Amino acid sequence: MCKTNKLIPLYLMALSLFIIFTITACGDSSTESEFGANYDGAQSIGASVSYNTGGAVDQMADLSALLVADSKSALQRLNPDKGIVMTYNISTGYWNILLTRERGLAGSHPYANITRNYTLQYRNETGDFQKYYVTNNDTARTVIFNIISGSGEHITRNVHQNLDALTGAWIVTKANTDSVVVNGTYNRQAHDTITGYNSTRVSVNTLAVELENVILPRGYTLHYYNAVSGTLTGTFDATITFSSGDTYVERIVHRDINVSFGEGTAKIDLGARIFKTNLLSGELEN
Repeated sequence: MCKTNKLIPLYLMALSLFIIFTITACGDSSTESEFGANYDGAQSIGASVSYNTGGAVDQMADLSALLVADSKSALQRLNPDKGIVMTYNISTGYWNILLTRERGLAGSHPYANITRNYTLQYRNETGDFQKYYVTNNDTARTVIFNIISGSGEHITRNVHQNLDALTGAWIVTKANTDSVVVNGTYNRQAHDTITGYNSTRVSVNTLAVELENVILPRGYTLHYYNAVSGTLTGTFDATITFSSGDTYVERIVHRDINVSFGEGTAKIDLGARIFKTNLLSGELEN
């Protein structure tokens, strides 16, 4: 046999090993990229639903404070250093509510500086609107709560979010009980600067979810976030740009998500992995 023929099996073996190593390396890279995108997504989502960061649970706390007889005073206690303006439209039965809120020290973390515009309508047992939660000894049974707009920023250990748009449409049932039920929609658009893992990246993202039988305490309570339970389902979409470092390759992110509240945490299911967020701080716990 000629020398060339003897070398063919060696060439084939080397080629096979090269292909195996290449596929393995690509698989590892893909896995790492997916984890990085999921981790950043979970950080953005966690901060967008938590209390101190002005997320969804913060708006839920505002709603709960409005489900008492002296609602403006209750809401003011959540906002002692900033302004609240409430005006009533006698024709539509809606309150228009404007508030500003600041938590923490500017330039540090945790920190939040936010503005919100809500509308709210109380309805009695027959479905007619009434001016107050309790009007002529009749307690509201249903409440319509709309998040008209929002702006501001929040800062956690790894995420600095600037809020671009905020809307929501919630229906509250069992409003005359100690635990109310909320269903509806919640949408946020923001751009986040995320640091960690030797890189800095900007995530321009949209969170679009539905509230499914979320249970809230009526009236604000200490450690309010521990009493919230229920589920958010929807989507998270982001466009990622790295300003320094380059820790993963995924640039256009789309995830179907499920967020479940309970015992002061939010479990964020992105399909490949479940992350847990502290509902007070908005920080990931794992």
